Amino acid sequence: MEVRSVPKSLAVLEGLLPQLNAAERRVAEYLLQHASDVIGLSITELADRSQASEATVVRLSRRLGCRGYQDLKIRIAQEIVEPARRIHEDVVPGDDPASATQKVFASTIAALQATLDVMDPGAMERAADAIHRSTEVVFFGVGGAAFVAADAAQRFVKLGLLTQALSDSHAQAVKASLMRPGSVAVGISHSGSTKATVQALELARRGGATTICVTSLGRSPITRASDISLFTSARETAFRTEAMSSRVAQVTLLDALFVLVALRRYEQALANIERAREVNADKRY
Repeated sequence: MEVRSVPKSLAVLEGLLPQLNAAERRVAEYLLQHASDVIGLSITELADRSQASEATVVRLSRRLGCRGYQDLKIRIAQEIVEPARRIHEDVVPGDDPASATQKVFASTIAALQATLDVMDPGAMERAADAIHRSTEVVFFGVGGAAFVAADAAQRFVKLGLLTQALSDSHAQAVKASLMRPGSVAVGISHSGSTKATVQALELARRGGATTICVTSLGRSPITRASDISLFTSARETAFRTEAMSSRVAQVTLLDALFVLVALRRYEQALANIERAREVNADKRY
């Protein structure tokens, strides 16, 4: 019979139990009992399930030598996930190029279908209405989400909207703090725990702006800072938190939102798109 060693982080955590306060102990015990499940939980979900605060989760993570909860999730995943899954789920050593490529495509197709399954039409309608009525729309995203934000801003400007995409945390904070009623702030974060993006939405909301988030399904810090939550769904482990499947799901969801807004300003949208084609015509061979 194969004997599997206890992951190092969990062994250290078990040794720390006698030193922990009541709240930290609840989080620790949940981690020990549900280690493989925790990889897919946001910090808010773990706090809820262990009846503790997010601050307690962060504090416990740091006691284990991690920078924060996300770092802890990655460390646990590294210790419990089979090596074959570290490259890409379902791809195994020995796969020929065609098989490996098909699996990557299948993962992205599955993410799109899962996102469609969890999509809330009412939330999409409210988001489209808010953007249609807005005086400006600002997309916030860092890391991989920055490219999604930039793509969205480039598309929405064609609808005659004043749009902007920001990825620098300092610029995000400044702009968000100046947003007022009539403005719409869209924060993009797969984890829902990206501090700069969450803080930008909090600042924008404080000024009276409508806040929208595009994030993975489940409660997280960014959903609490948002008036409207738009969810994506993608199968990922901690090794694939920046996987392209989640980005494709985000881009597609925002593309659907773009169409909904375009339908609300149909004639203007068609005219603007045609004008954009005309001015770019001489830039193509």
